[in-house]
Amino acid sequence: MNVNGIKNKLLRFKSIFATHWINFTIKHPRYDKPYYHAEIKKMMNCGSEALGFATYQCLSCGKGPHTVNFSCKGKACPQCGKRYSRESMEKIASIVFIHTHGRNGNYNPHLHILLAEGGLNTDTNQWRTINYLPLSKLRLKWQAH
Repeated sequence: MNVNGIKNKLLRFKSIFATHWINFTIKHPRYDKPYYHAEIKKMMNCGSEALGFATYQCLSCGKGPHTVNFSCKGKACPQCGKRYSRESMEKIASIVFIHTHGRNGNYNPHLHILLAEGGLNTDTNQWRTINYLPLSKLRLKWQAH
């Protein structure tokens, strides 16, 4: 998809909010909060001069000035929310909790592991999907430690 196609999709998405956001908050009052209104306002202004911009001129050829509008960095925005999710996942690729006791208080060391469905191979810069985790090997490794 080219840049114009992406911009048109984003404009259609924003038009839905422009047309229906107020009625939605009336029908679902739990979203009629300053936090949600601020997030939607940021999303509506994403990529426009309302959130600020930078201008630059090419030092090599002298063409310009070029204007680049700032993004909203909001979670409700389809573009910025995707970036936020990707960066968050990169930070927490794997989380491991070590519990030393069971629910009834007895000594029972065990692991709770949260894993993504894959990971980025930094050598090849490609995503590697993980569909299977060999629990028997993992258990033997845990027992060895």
